[in-house]
Amino acid sequence: MYGNGLTKQKNTLGQLVPYIVLIFMIIATIGVSYYVFKNNERNSEQEFLKITNRATIAIEERFYYYENMFSQAAAFFMASEEVNNSEFREYTRFIKFNQRFPGLTALGFAELVKAKNLDQFVLNVQKKVEPTYRIWPYNKDAHYFAPVKYIEPFTEEARPLLGFDMLSEPSRLNAMLDSASRGDLIVTNELHLHTMPKDQDVRGFNFYAPVYSSTEE
Repeated sequence: MYGNGLTKQKNTLGQLVPYIVLIFMIIATIGVSYYVFKNNERNSEQEFLKITNRATIAIEERFYYYENMFSQAAAFFMASEEVNNSEFREYTRFIKFNQRFPGLTALGFAELVKAKNLDQFVLNVQKKVEPTYRIWPYNKDAHYFAPVKYIEPFTEEARPLLGFDMLSEPSRLNAMLDSASRGDLIVTNELHLHTMPKDQDVRGFNFYAPVYSSTEE
């Protein structure tokens, strides 16, 4: 699942795209070689270039599309003193998250909370969002937490992610710190998706975009 070390492997959006393209090119090379063998080696170089060019453009466009969506979502939060759960749900419906962003399973908001304010934070979320809300995993020695406060669409698969502390795992922690310090969208390394059933080890990525506040508690 996750590495035990805290080695920092920083994957920015710009670094991830070439990596995916490289993997696709290796796979495409095998597929094209088989195709060429079956078709008497006709126009192999041109066909390969067409495939890889189309793949590169498609991947870059998809990630650019995602980047714009996350930037707009961050702006939505920063434009309001406080966004409640109903407003966040309406926002995801308005942007047609399920229809327009295939491949993304959920859109969430995690709030940075000091340990001394955690109990009050939990009480507020239990009152306004979910009565059974809790922080998990809970580290009694932590000074800060970043629990998921909102998650949409609020499906049975996504429900367990509510309250998950994003600072509890190195890959997510490092990505969030990079995102906050750079003010940019950051993608994690491959990790286990908690939005999937517990008995399924489904792998994927998290995207993080920072939301800044002018107040500090």
